[in-house]
Amino acid sequence: MIAPDQIGWGKSSKPDIHYSFQLLAANTAALLDHLGVERVAVLGHSTGGMTAARFTLMNPDRVTHLVLEDSLGLADYRTGIPPQSEETLYDHELHWTDPAVIRGYVAGYFVHPDPKVWEPLADVLVRVTLSPDYPRWARAAALTFQMIYQQPARYEYDRIAPGCCQIGPFTVTAGHVAHPVETFAFRFEYGGRVLTYSGDTGESAVLVELARSADILLCEAGFPDVPYLPPGLHLSGRQAGQHAAAAGVGQLVLTHLAPGNDPALSLAGAQGAFPGPVSLAAPGRVLHLD
Repeated sequence: MIAPDQIGWGKSSKPDIHYSFQLLAANTAALLDHLGVERVAVLGHSTGGMTAARFTLMNPDRVTHLVLEDSLGLADYRTGIPPQSEETLYDHELHWTDPAVIRGYVAGYFVHPDPKVWEPLADVLVRVTLSPDYPRWARAAALTFQMIYQQPARYEYDRIAPGCCQIGPFTVTAGHVAHPVETFAFRFEYGGRVLTYSGDTGESAVLVELARSADILLCEAGFPDVPYLPPGLHLSGRQAGQHAAAAGVGQLVLTHLAPGNDPALSLAGAQGAFPGPVSLAAPGRVLHLD
């Protein structure tokens, strides 16, 4: 495991510079090069999640997995928080020295605060404020806050190409499908058997490829079979059947049927487009692949 303190944080230097996630990601890549590490699984927490996303975008062939834990950057903070000058932020950080306030801040990170866990973490922050170098820490904190505010990662996630990974015994391949928000279909492979799940999607060539020769396609059919369906939203039963036929799957299971739609009509639409077995998903239903 490699867990570096990025510049501006922890025990790393606190230069008075323009910080960027591009810089932090480039520094991380340089560190890995120095250590002779080629391929990495990247875990990013809090601000580190934004750095992890940028690192993955810059180094797609180097990253085997991207895992975000409580990441910042999932929203564009500029839409709800007024901008502040660096001097205003610096003044705030410079006077953020009350031990009680700092301890309350750290304890607030925990659902069930245990003093044995959070007090040592708070003590580090309190002791930093007593250092003669604290103004340098405060300046770095203000500059990195501006980086988080001005460089949202929210718009970068759909540029990170999904791929293939190993989860336990399963080979899992993901792909972007057609929906107003970022949505994925998944192909699960194990022991020569394949299950593909569509996720929420409209008509999608990616779904057809992920379902190619799958034993089962678990496919959404949220729309009724009516003319002039809007694209890039959901599939009808007929469209799900067309995708199953194009992919050459073994059987089709319809799911995500809208409450107001007649399941029998969705089933009939799928059966009219796909020559193989078609059925409806149901809570607790188990499908066996022999």
